[in-house]
Amino acid sequence: MAAYLAAYPARADEPVFRTAPGHGLSRRRLHKIVDRYALVLRLPRGVHTLRHSAATRWLNRGMSLRSVQVILGHARIATTTGYLGIATDALVAEYQRTCTAAPVAVIGGGR
Repeated sequence: MAAYLAAYPARADEPVFRTAPGHGLSRRRLHKIVDRYALVLRLPRGVHTLRHSAATRWLNRGMSLRSVQVILGHARIATTTGYLGIATDALVAEYQRTCTAAPVAVIGGGR
């Protein structure tokens, strides 16, 4: 991010990511950019995949569910709890730290 901002500085009143004329990226344009790179890298396409990956990573690193909800813009916490099903690393680590001295096997392999 620091390298990007050094190359493309933005004032406080400007969008960080801009089109060539200096306008903010539209939602549609962002989706097209993400899809293009996903295709080249042979990854699953879609902005939702990035959101899902980021949310899972944040939860695995110990971010609160409420914080993830705010960042993703979910109106209801129930929407965000869907990410808990695969974000098991942090839960297992917390369990091991507080409840047992022995390692715990994770059903489905964890990550």
